[in-house]
Amino acid sequence: MTQSTQVNNKLSKKMGPWTPIPNDLFNRKEFIDLSTSAKWLFVVLSYHANRDTDVAWPGYKVIQEETGFAKQTVTDAIKDLKNAGLIYVSKRFGTSQLYHLRYRPP
Repeated sequence: MTQSTQVNNKLSKKMGPWTPIPNDLFNRKEFIDLSTSAKWLFVVLSYHANRDTDVAWPGYKVIQEETGFAKQTVTDAIKDLKNAGLIYVSKRFGTSQLYHLRYRPP
């Protein structure tokens, strides 16, 4: 079993059978044009998001453990999601960040 498969199995067990992501998101050009890493990060952030506010706050370490991505890959994927308008990031306290998911066009 590869490391990637182990990471995906671990996350799949944690996430359960599904994570809600609106179907119309998959038809949006800005989502289609994203790298696979950015798309997967969006799924992970969706899993962690508060269902009422669409805000998630997993740390880099948690994201890295759940995706198997290197820190730079996480940083690049966050930048790609921000540039696509699918998330915006705000500071919480210290180095903690809040990821505000934007499922629908602004």
